[in-house]
Amino acid sequence: MRFILAWTLIVLCSFCLADGDVGHHRVFPLSPVIERGSTLELFCSLGKKLYPYKNASHIIWTLNGNRIAKENYIIVNDSVSGVVIHNFTYEEAHVKCYVDFPVEKQHLAHTEIKSGFPPSRPENIYCINYEGKNITCSWTFEHDTYIETDYTIIGKQGRDWRKTFLNNTWKTKNGSRSCNFQTDVFYPSFCIQLKVENPLGKAESQCVPQISEEILKLGPIPVKVEKIPGMKKMLRVSWERQMKEIKCWIRYRNMKQNDSKEAFNFTEIYQQNYCDLTNLWSFTEYAVAIQCIKDGSRFWSEWSREQIGTTEEEGKENTAVMF
Repeated sequence: MRFILAWTLIVLCSFCLADGDVGHHRVFPLSPVIERGSTLELFCSLGKKLYPYKNASHIIWTLNGNRIAKENYIIVNDSVSGVVIHNFTYEEAHVKCYVDFPVEKQHLAHTEIKSGFPPSRPENIYCINYEGKNITCSWTFEHDTYIETDYTIIGKQGRDWRKTFLNNTWKTKNGSRSCNFQTDVFYPSFCIQLKVENPLGKAESQCVPQISEEILKLGPIPVKVEKIPGMKKMLRVSWERQMKEIKCWIRYRNMKQNDSKEAFNFTEIYQQNYCDLTNLWSFTEYAVAIQCIKDGSRFWSEWSREQIGTTEEEGKENTAVMF
């Protein structure tokens, strides 16, 4: 509302001072950005070439090609007409002013209006450090802005967060809820702050602390599934990754069964590079995957791609048991 009143006063003063002395047709304000659902006022000037042959009462207005009802018109003076558009909810719209002639209307000027919302304060900021190299930070908003908005992510570290190691800004109108950046330097702890600004307002979060050990997420770990020579109804699952201070779950299932959750078997291992699956069915294919987490972290890795292994032929079919 204050925006509308301010523009109205500016327009009225400027047009009153320049009554009949405007050289060109124009719409004012030009290309406004307003809050969605608010009331918009626009003004159109005839200019010297048409005034005094025509006056403001001959000006007509259209919104996206549709004529606006005359009860919404405002006559500022002999050469300036205004229009009031209530509850503007278009994301983008075009408003044009014409002068009415007997044969056809003559286009005077036009403007594009965009509507959206001021940014809300970013909340629930958290980060994930993938493999210690790529960090993705995410957050939530109460609502999107629907107009072009500047997003700035700031990373700070050191005592009292005095040193800035990250300051990136980007624009988008579709809403941004994450940002990825790379780092070659390990910071035991740091904080992340987000600032958001558009023509309707600005907001910012606090600098939210992140503990690197807690946000580390390992990548999927490739596994091999092999028979154990001379051992029946067994498979060996192995992987090459250094497993110091790392806990893993192995997931396996009989391929003769479906892939529902009930068909999976699980076992937990710690600081090992292999695991033997025992008491399996003979001459049967098993699908095996692994998921791991570093001590102190909150995030498990994604499950690795399933690998297939087949037990040797011979022996009775038993329910899969893990030692």
